[in-house]
Amino acid sequence: MDNPYSPPKSDVEIVNTSNPMHLFKRFSAWWVFLLTVVTFGIYPVYWLYSRSRIIGSVHRRQISEVVVWGTILAFIPNTVLSYMPENTLPNQEIFILLSTLVYLILFLWWLFAVRNRLLEMVRESGNPGTRLTNRSTK
Repeated sequence: MDNPYSPPKSDVEIVNTSNPMHLFKRFSAWWVFLLTVVTFGIYPVYWLYSRSRIIGSVHRRQISEVVVWGTILAFIPNTVLSYMPENTLPNQEIFILLSTLVYLILFLWWLFAVRNRLLEMVRESGNPGTRLTNRSTK
């Protein structure tokens, strides 16, 4: 026999499918930091790539494939050159500097593109509990 004084059983975690933010699984920033250290900086590129794919599936404005693949392709020589012994190549320092500069510019461009799409998604969802503000528009 059921206890009439027990709380009702229900699914407390309701997913709002009209809000595309439910597609992003929660992941601790500490895990991101730890995986960044363990993978020697590869994980942030993977993380940004996976988030870009999710955004691309639900957002009307796509993130430029040129920026995404340019960043990934700039990351490879930047990493290889950084771990090579000194003076393996002539003018190795210049190559490291240029590859780092190209990678940094493309990564920041990609990062801000993801940020802008996320801000637009939150604003469009109209959920006051998750509303973010953009300080540049104030």
